[in-house]
Amino acid sequence: MKEIIQQLLSARECKKFQHLFGTALFKSKVKKQWSCFGNANTWIQFIHSLTTLCNRYRSSILIDFATPNEWCDFVDFFHYTITQLSVFMPSLSHLLLIHLDDYLLFIVHKDTLLSRINRDYENDFKHYQFIDVSPKLSNPIKCNSRDLHINQLKIILDIVKKEIENSNSNNSKIKSIDCVQLLDESVMNSIYLPIVSGWFCEYPVIYCNSADCKECSLLNQQQQKREWDDNCLSSCDNLIRFVVYLNTLESGFDKELDKVESLHCLTSFTYPLSLVEQQHIDRFKETIESRLNSNDSNGDMIKVWKNYKVESEIVQLASIRL
Repeated sequence: MKEIIQQLLSARECKKFQHLFGTALFKSKVKKQWSCFGNANTWIQFIHSLTTLCNRYRSSILIDFATPNEWCDFVDFFHYTITQLSVFMPSLSHLLLIHLDDYLLFIVHKDTLLSRINRDYENDFKHYQFIDVSPKLSNPIKCNSRDLHINQLKIILDIVKKEIENSNSNNSKIKSIDCVQLLDESVMNSIYLPIVSGWFCEYPVIYCNSADCKECSLLNQQQQKREWDDNCLSSCDNLIRFVVYLNTLESGFDKELDKVESLHCLTSFTYPLSLVEQQHIDRFKETIESRLNSNDSNGDMIKVWKNYKVESEIVQLASIRL
């Protein structure tokens, strides 16, 4: 396993593509349609996301690096990659794509994600803090109307849950879930996507621009849209940022990895400093530790995932757009 990951993660520009994709496809597809993956750092981030999911540390990861402009192009690329790499990493067959909109594409491990959905349904999403950062506020506050957010989440999660369960019961492979196609346009437009994306990013703290989502009574008709896009976190409140990252990589991994900071970072999120309580910090650390200790890692990689740190730092004058 270590040798495979080492080989994949040490890609330099386009050279390693020839080993995985073959010369013909390399020339016709990668350079034209998937040119963004000719960049070594993008390729490393992509493979890092796959290995993180296959080791079941995360249930879903946002594709926040450069990708083809069209959703269908990336689906094509993703499916081809999974097909080629499944020979070395059979667990890749459990991965699929979820499409929320043009800017929200997630790679997920279907079994881990389904377990997480069921767990959150059972405990009524009690491990998440919803923070209202509406522009009319002078400081962030905890949302009192959690049910509004949870109900919106369930619209999407019910679809995802149904698709995965049907696939499992029929013993069929599902490669992607396009929520844009599965839900009526009016329903999709009624959903405040930062709530949904925060959940899929596995943030324990989820920011929203109002407790009533798009129907917020705080929204004045005279407000300009640009004002509504801002929020009270913009230069008004210090944040504390939590980061979980790998201490060191096993000896023998390519030194090229040390140049890619995101490889070491497993997850990170921010929390308004004025709202932080020690019990929240302790609970977050316990959740991370429990997840890593119960992680069903493969072979040599288990040593990598176990060697982690949780750190925090104060971020001043932060500006978060929703």
